[in-house]
Amino acid sequence: MKKIAIKIFICLIFLGSIWFLYKKYIDYHMIQKVEKQPDIVFSAEFSGGDKGTYKYSVGKKSFEKIYREYFTRTVI
Repeated sequence: MKKIAIKIFICLIFLGSIWFLYKKYIDYHMIQKVEKQPDIVFSAEFSGGDKGTYKYSVGKKSFEKIYREYFTRTVI
């Protein structure tokens, strides 16, 4: 009975490690796809009072201010 329990436990550890490696591979693959995307440019006014036009780099996960005013679009 102990031998069967040990075999089941080893099998569960093996399957768990395969699942973990699969999840890591999927995350890595998604990041590689996203890094190739162009930067996103947006205008915003944050709750801290900082407003302007920003450029967000998806691959670097950072944004930089490119203009101190924010652009608005008037719809007629």
